Amino acid sequence: MKKWISIVLVVLLLAAGALLAKKRKKSVTGAPVAIPVTYTVRTVLPETKTVSQTSTFLAKLEPVTQAVVSTKLSGQIKAMLVRETQTVQQGDGLITIDDQEIQAGFVEMQAKLTSAREQSSYSNDLHERNQAMFEAGGLPHEKLDASAVAYSATVAAIEGLEQQIKVLENQLGYCHITAPFPGIVGTIFLQQGNLATPGRPIVSLHSLPQKLTFSFMPESTEIQSGQEVLLQGTKIGTITKLYADAKAGLWVAEVVLDSRHDQPSGSYLTIQVVTKTLSGCAVPVQSLLHRKQGTSLMLYQDDHFEEKAVAVMAQDTWFALIEPSVTLPVAVAAEAKLSLLPSAQGIHVITGEVHE
Repeated sequence: MKKWISIVLVVLLLAAGALLAKKRKKSVTGAPVAIPVTYTVRTVLPETKTVSQTSTFLAKLEPVTQAVVSTKLSGQIKAMLVRETQTVQQGDGLITIDDQEIQAGFVEMQAKLTSAREQSSYSNDLHERNQAMFEAGGLPHEKLDASAVAYSATVAAIEGLEQQIKVLENQLGYCHITAPFPGIVGTIFLQQGNLATPGRPIVSLHSLPQKLTFSFMPESTEIQSGQEVLLQGTKIGTITKLYADAKAGLWVAEVVLDSRHDQPSGSYLTIQVVTKTLSGCAVPVQSLLHRKQGTSLMLYQDDHFEEKAVAVMAQDTWFALIEPSVTLPVAVAAEAKLSLLPSAQGIHVITGEVHE
C-alpha cells in the first residue's frame, strides 16, 4: 500500500513540474524583446574659412562734444529760439536775455562820450590859442600848462568812456546766446520768462558726431585701438582709444562711429568687438565636444567614430577654427550625443550641411 502511495506522489510531482515549465515557457515567449538604440548623426567635412572672434559688451551712446549753455549775466529770458531735438549750426541763436537795462546804460554812455568829445575839442582849441599867446609872450607858462592838463583830462575821459561802451557792447552780446558748434538741442532747462543767472543751465547742446564708450576687464578680453565694432553683425565703428582713467575699477574704451545713430544720447547698445581674425581649418561649433581635459571632435572613419583632441584658435557664432587641421568628416550633434558615439552600436550617418 505504501508503495502505491509513493508512486502516485511521484506522478503528481512530475505532472506539476511539467505544467509549471509550460507556463514559464509561455510567459517568456510573450515578453517584449529589447530593441537596440539607433542614433542618427550628421557629418560634415571641415572647410578652410576666415573666422572673426568677438566679445560682447554693453556700450553707452554719447555725443563726441556736449555743452550745457548758461548766461554770463543775470536777466529774464526774453525768448527761447530753439526747441528740443532741433538741429542747429554754429552761430545760430539759442536764447535772448532781456537787455533793456544794458541798452539804457549803453545809450547813456554814448551821450556822455559825445559830450566828452565836444569838451575835448573845446579844450584842444583853448590849448592851441594859449600856445600861440605863450609864444608871442602874452601868456604865462603856468596858464599854458593848465590848458594842456585840461585837454589831457578830456582825452583820458574819452578813453574811459570808450572802454565802458565796449564792456556794454560785450554784455549786449551775452544777451544773445548762440550755438558754439553744430549740433542738436538736448534738454531745455528754463523757459521764456524765467530768470537766468550765471552758472545756471539753460539748455544742453549735443554735437552731431557720436561715440560709444564701454567698460571691460583687461585680464579677460584683449581690447586695443583699431579693433572693429559690430552691431548685429554689421560694422558700425572702430575703437580709437583707451581712457587713461578707470571707471568703477574697469578700463574704458571709446568707439568712433562710422555714421550717426538715430537714438537718444545716453542710451545703451549691445555691441560686439572683433578681438581676433584668423584663417584655417574650420568646423561647425555644434561639432565641438567640451570635456574637462579639453575640446575634441568625433571623426568618422571606417564606419565608426573616433574622438580627436583639438585646440580652438578662434570662434564665431557658426564656426570654430581648430588646430591641428583635420580632413575626415566630423559629427555634428548635441554634446550629449557626441559623447556616446565611440561606444554606440547602431548609428545612422547622414552627410551634408548643418543648419542647427
